[in-house]
Parts: sequence; structure tokens; C-alpha cells
Amino acid sequence: MIQPRSSKDMSRLSRLPSLLAQRQLEAEAWARAKELLKTEPREPLTRDFWLPELQVMGARSFEGSKPGLYVAAKGGHNAESHNHNDVGNFIVYADGYPALIDVGVETYTAKTFSLAYFAKSLMLSATWTANSRVGTKTKP
Repeated sequence: MIQPRSSKDMSRLSRLPSLLAQRQLEAEAWARAKELLKTEPREPLTRDFWLPELQVMGARSFEGSKPGLYVAAKGGHNAESHNHNDVGNFIVYADGYPALIDVGVETYTAKTFSLAYFAKSLMLSATWTANSRVGTKTKP
């Protein structure tokens, strides 16, 4: 049996079991990772889901299959960071190909952040896919 020569050696020896246990855990994790890498990746193609905290949903005609319709949508509200009156968007796929896509608005430019913003009809909430009161518009 090895006898420690000093308290420093004793401290190192007392840590040995936890170090060995840590090495064992690392070896097991690497073994699991290697097995995962051998797995053929595939899309989940979930039938439907709803994430209430994010207000995100998706639904497809048939679980595990691209044929049929697939719709995904993001809701939201104006209390979320950086949301506007046009909260939310959607996509619809038919047989694995895009059929309807909410592309949003044009690319932001310097004009987007100036008074010229209000001259662009695409940037005004009256032209967005949002509920609005009749006769009301985004004001400068």
C-alpha cells in the first residue's frame, strides 16, 4: 500500500476516487456519443405540436410522412420583445414543398428607422396580416 508522505499527498489521494469516477463518466459519455453518430439522421415529421409559451404550432396530415399538408405558425403579442402589430407568421407545405409562405416585409434600411418609414405602405400595420380597427393606421 502506498503511504502518503505529506498532507499535500494525502489531499491528492483523497481526490482520487472522484477523479476516477469523473473519468468513468466521461468514457461512458463518449461511448454514447459514438453510438449516436452511427445513427442515421432523420426528420421527426411529428403529427402536431403546440408550444404555448412560445405560441408556436405545427400540424401535418400524416405523422412521419411528407405527403399531405403541413402548416406551422407563430403567434405572439405586442408585449414580446421587438413585436409589432404584425405579430406572427406562418408557412404551409404541400407534399414536402412550400405552398404558402409569409415572407414578411422588405429588408431593413436606414429609411426604415426614419420618418420615411411611414411613407412605405408595406411597413404600415394597415397592410399587415393583423387585426386592426377600421380607419386606424400606424402613426409617426
